[in-house]
Amino acid sequence: LKEQFEVLVNSRAFERATHQPLLQLGLAQLRGWWMTTDNPSLIAFQQSLEQPENQQLISVLKDAVSHECFMYVDQQFGRWIRLLVTAGGSVNSAQIGAALQSGGDATNTAVRTMLKSLIEQAPDLKIPEMVIGFHITNLDAAQEQLDRLDTFARHALQQAPEDLGQRYSKKTIAGTEFLSLTLDGSMIPWDEINLDNASEARDDIEQLIAYAKQMTLEVNFGIYDRWLLLSLAPSAASLTRLGRDELLIDRPELGPLRDMSDRPLTGVGYVSDAFMKGVGSPEMQIQQINGWINLLAGSLPHNVQDEIERDEAEFAQELEKLLPVPGAIVTYSWMKPGGYESYTYNHVRNSSFDGSQSLSILEHVGGHPLILYAARRRHSPQWYEFVSRWLGRAGDYAEMAAHSEGGETWESYQRASEKLFPLIERLDTTIREQLNPAFADGQSAIVIDALSVSRQWHQALLPADRDLPMLEFSLVCGVNDRGRAHAGFAELFAIGDELLRTLQDNNEVESPISAVPRPTSRDATQGRVHQYTLPSEWGLNEQIAISAGLSASTLVVSPMPAVTERLMSRQTPELPGPLSPARRPLATAVHFDFAGVVDAVLPWVEYGLSARHANGPEQQRQGELVRSNIYLVADLLKCFDGYTSATYTENNVLVTHSEWRLRDVEE
Repeated sequence: LKEQFEVLVNSRAFERATHQPLLQLGLAQLRGWWMTTDNPSLIAFQQSLEQPENQQLISVLKDAVSHECFMYVDQQFGRWIRLLVTAGGSVNSAQIGAALQSGGDATNTAVRTMLKSLIEQAPDLKIPEMVIGFHITNLDAAQEQLDRLDTFARHALQQAPEDLGQRYSKKTIAGTEFLSLTLDGSMIPWDEINLDNASEARDDIEQLIAYAKQMTLEVNFGIYDRWLLLSLAPSAASLTRLGRDELLIDRPELGPLRDMSDRPLTGVGYVSDAFMKGVGSPEMQIQQINGWINLLAGSLPHNVQDEIERDEAEFAQELEKLLPVPGAIVTYSWMKPGGYESYTYNHVRNSSFDGSQSLSILEHVGGHPLILYAARRRHSPQWYEFVSRWLGRAGDYAEMAAHSEGGETWESYQRASEKLFPLIERLDTTIREQLNPAFADGQSAIVIDALSVSRQWHQALLPADRDLPMLEFSLVCGVNDRGRAHAGFAELFAIGDELLRTLQDNNEVESPISAVPRPTSRDATQGRVHQYTLPSEWGLNEQIAISAGLSASTLVVSPMPAVTERLMSRQTPELPGPLSPARRPLATAVHFDFAGVVDAVLPWVEYGLSARHANGPEQQRQGELVRSNIYLVADLLKCFDGYTSATYTENNVLVTHSEWRLRDVEE
């Protein structure tokens, strides 16, 4: 940490930032206030800081944060996260369910549901184990400060209520002495909680209190082998295992890290397979989805609810096969000239990402965009089959519910189904036979750039004296079969026409149009561009129009036809770091040109300043002062040049190679 801090404070950017007149003036005023204060409490605090033992304490604290540090939590931490997520989901579900049922008490229902969720998981819960460590070099000074803390703690706890003094002691753990304080749930004044108004939930609350009373927390603070350690855990068991258990570095997942011993590592992270499954397993996700389904089904007739309950197991079995299974995650980073570099190894199974081929879609992102996210996902017809099948099953439930209601409800359902079901079947056929095969490539990209310029983007704005760039948001998708894509979209328009006519015939919609408006189309170099020109009364620049372009390999959607046509053309990407070269097997690509974003925003800031400080020499002088400070801030912001990452597959593991680019300001 100290080495990284010194790089920062020795940079030209830090020097320029700290030598600004306004900051220097503020620091001078602060120093003057500190030196001339007449506040008795502050004076006493200043005098205490000057005492040798407190100067030593400051030195020890500096030493502790100058080298390596770590934090460790055990699997119980994941169980608590899961508990909070589950309980929160139960509360939301209960509140919505009570709101859907007339006369339901949302608050009481939510409380009862949350208590039930807590009780179900309480037997397996303990206080999470957490150990925080700081590497220190001055052991004698650190030990002297621990002895001071021991004296202070004994004196303070003697004045404390209850039996806190008896719960504090010095304890030998792993061959060294620790300051130790043992607490448990029985110390909380549970008897002071008034449960008279919780008659319905009283038994549940008392059961939770009984579990809480059994929980213990042991706080241990001491020095072990040049490490200043703070342990918060049910017991000191983790400290007794120091240096004896299997080392983390010897785990198979950390194999790549063992090859990085020559790198100046700045950070290492590890999340175990068990922890990841505990907070995000497929079973947990399916349980939450089933909870929402049962919630929505609560207002349906009982025969429909019974049918849904019978289908739950089959639904869960099919969905589980499609969901990714979380696995261990390992990450490490190191400092290098010009920033930081890192690798992350994600042992997820059944991932939707496909890293078997190069991301050819990177040739359709404009060469060097400001912001880019590109990915290839596995073509999975099974997902559509699953969604289609269970949406169809939901239609069956709706039919059963309408039939159970009878009367006007059943007659309305029959009339609607007679008109709408054929359209739904056409839509299903279009997606299944046209659109899914057309986009089986699986590639997609979100692109943000700022190459389009104008001096007046809206009629209500004053014309600028220089070009103003506009952020361009685009979506690019890989295309396998242009013919099927074109036919699929044409069929979507036809289905929309039929739906509109059906609604008009049944007096559901009043509309002067009898068909879905079609865009205007024109040929482009790489394909065909379709656009909807926006109404002139909106006052927008003529460059802006909703557009889509379809070529042999891509579909591009953007709010500017010129941008759409530009991205349809192939252009060799010029992306730094992990994405150079880009033509290699990749699952995802991320690029963020932060300095470029700042440069794109600056002309707009200057435009706003010019409009505000246009009149009078004094306003112009103030404008120049503000402008100079803004450009200083912009230069400092651009010290973070950007971020780039590439994710690929290696031995069935998703590997993300990242680069954080930093640069100093120019002299």
